[in-house]
Formats: sequence, structure tokens, C-alpha cells
Amino acid sequence: MIQEFYVENFMSFGDRQYVSFLATTDKSYLEELTVEVKTGVRLLKTAIIYGSNASGKSNLLFAIETLWDLLYAPRDIKSKSIPQYRPFALKKGESSKLGLTFFIEDVKYTYEIEYNQNTVLYEKLEYVKKVRKALFYERSIQDGITFGEIGLSRKSINLLKANTLDNHTVLSSFAKTKIEDKDTKYERLYRWIETNVHEIGHQTKLIDIAKEAKENQNLKNFIKTSLSVSDFNIVDFDVVEKIDERTIELKKKIDTDNTLTQTLKEELFNSLKEDLEFIHKTPKNEFSLSVKDESAGTIQFFGVTRKIYDLLKNDCIYLIDELEDSLHYDLMLHLLLRFIRNSNHSQLIFSTHNILLLDEDFIRRDMVKLVEKSRETAETQVYSASDFKLHKKLSLFNAYKIGKFGAKPVLGSTLIARSEN
Repeated sequence: MIQEFYVENFMSFGDRQYVSFLATTDKSYLEELTVEVKTGVRLLKTAIIYGSNASGKSNLLFAIETLWDLLYAPRDIKSKSIPQYRPFALKKGESSKLGLTFFIEDVKYTYEIEYNQNTVLYEKLEYVKKVRKALFYERSIQDGITFGEIGLSRKSINLLKANTLDNHTVLSSFAKTKIEDKDTKYERLYRWIETNVHEIGHQTKLIDIAKEAKENQNLKNFIKTSLSVSDFNIVDFDVVEKIDERTIELKKKIDTDNTLTQTLKEELFNSLKEDLEFIHKTPKNEFSLSVKDESAGTIQFFGVTRKIYDLLKNDCIYLIDELEDSLHYDLMLHLLLRFIRNSNHSQLIFSTHNILLLDEDFIRRDMVKLVEKSRETAETQVYSASDFKLHKKLSLFNAYKIGKFGAKPVLGSTLIARSEN
């Protein structure tokens, strides 16, 4: 679970901005909405990001995703530039800096990285078990890489140093290094990120979800039960093969394309002939509909439900941009409450434009993160509703509506002068 994150000189972020997921002293819904990861340390299960269009909501999610990706995913060629180098428009050429504090069970990790277009300039990873802080590793241009006591042999350390290219991080080099040491702190951390941290677009290929559900009856039942909430006529779903004239015609084009390998041709054809169907049932009849004929809400609900299943079954982190997309408010609320009431050490961070959530009595002020673009510098600024110290009886919904928090569009008159018609 994430405790704190910071970002500097990345996309719409210029000066350093911090986002805390540490629970405040607010006691409301403490057991449902927070997790005590360590004695006296409670983290929020969920954070909701609000802001006007183009204020930086998506950029904040992407910045968090980017740090995990830098830490975990290696580069294969030393000469490649770092694709995650996307500096603020007025700070091009300057380095970007990202930092993260997170917990795996009761172990606290702190990671920070500084990089430019081609090189990781500095990175440091530390961990705290109980009260003792220890070095995982530290790397700089001047001093190279120093490892702490994490169970690696001298041979493994030398291999990792040799495989850590200028354009990727030390931990990510595990993916291409054959280390003989087993079950080290290094490997366990890498595997945890690989398994438990999910990017914004994870679990969006519906046909892959349906195939997985074929092999996992618990997942199948979970999705079927959830779908009955979205559309009471849906009783099942399945992946079926369909061969029609269009599919045959496309197959001919694929077969004659000499730029494709035979393996790729087979994969493309299989993707064409497979279809996801939803089975509908009424008291009078039963029929199937292709996913292409289902509503956008049903499709969105299907994908998000798979994420909720993961959040309940595994202690993981999900980032979702615009959770409410195509969903009725009650459906979005239903999904959110299922997560909150049934999860353990998972964390859901999402953006939304739906301010009705702010009128729900279970929404804590520290959960609400607000982003706003500065009129002076055009940089994204981040703050929390709990920073405002408003009276506890003042409605979050009303406070946001009247502009107490900012982070909303500043609109002019809806009347149009005759000369503009």
C-alpha cells in the first residue's frame, strides 16, 4: 500500500507535489476505509481524485504508474532513451524526480529516482523493518551502485551491476539477470511489484477476462453475480467461435501478408474468429448478444468487476482513470462499496468527475484529493480536502459546489452577445 508519493518536473507537474495516503486523525469509518499496516500507521484504502478537465487528474495517476514502471520494467538496449522522460513544458532538459513510500505487510520501503532523457542519474531504495532503517541499494553517476544486506552473493551483485544499464533501474535488471541466490529480499520485492501493482489499463481486454473465467469458476461466479446487478437479464457469458464472410475475407488478407510471421498470422486469425457473448434470459425466452451489441455501461462494468475481484482476492494496488465512465452512479457506488467493505490490504486510487460521491456520508475528507492548474504557471497543484480544516458539519458536496476547494471549472456567463451569434 502506498503511504506517500511525490512528483517533480513530469508532464503538467513543475515544482514538486506531494500526495499522502496516510489517514488523518479522523475516526469516521476507520475500520472500513483505512488499514493499520503498522502500529500507529493507518493508510487509506482508496483515494478519489477530483479536478476540472485538463487540470492533471490523469497525469497524477500516470505519474504514479510511471514510477512503478521505472522501478520494475527493464530496458533492453543501452542506447534507447527513457520513454517516461516527459518533462514539464517550461523545464525541458531538466531532470525529473519521483518518490514513493509504500508498505508490503509491515515492512516500509522508501524509493526515489532522478532521471533525464537517457540516464538514471540517481536512485535510492531503503526499507524499515520494525524500527531499523536499512539500505536496499543506492546508485549514482559518481559512485556507482552500493547494495545493502539483502541476501545477495558477491557473484549476484556483480551480475546485477553489469546488467544495470544507464537507462533503467537497478531493481528492474532482475528481469534479465540469472541470479543463483533464491528467495532474496531483492527477488521478493521484484515479484511483489510484478504481481500486485497494476497499471491504469490492466484488465481491460474483455475476451481475455472471459477466457480466464473459463478456467477459474470462482471468478466466473463473481462476475456473473455482479452482472446481474448491471443487467438483471444477463445470466452467463462465454467465448465462442464465429466464422462469417467478413472473417474469411480478413483471413485471406492476413495469409497473403508476407510481412507477418506464421505465428502472428495465427494469432490474428484467432482474435478475429473469437467473440464474447452474453446470455440473456427472460421468463419467456433466452438469447445471446455479442459484446459489440451490449451497452457501454455493461462493458465497463464487466471490466471493472474483474479489477474488483483482484482487489478482494489479493492485496494489490489499482489505478483507474474515470471510474464512472459509462456507469450509472448507483453502479459505480455499488462497485466502490463492494471493494471498501470486503478488501483487506488493497488500495484503489481513481479519478472521477462525479461529485455525487462527495455527498455520501462514508467519504472521509482525507480520501478526497484535488488537482488544479495554476493560472500563473500552468503547473498542476495537488492538495487534499482535509487541508482546508472546514467545520466537520459542512458538507463536502456543498463545499465543492460553491468553490471552497477550487479544482473545478471557472465558467463565464451562458448568455451569448448578439454579435457572437
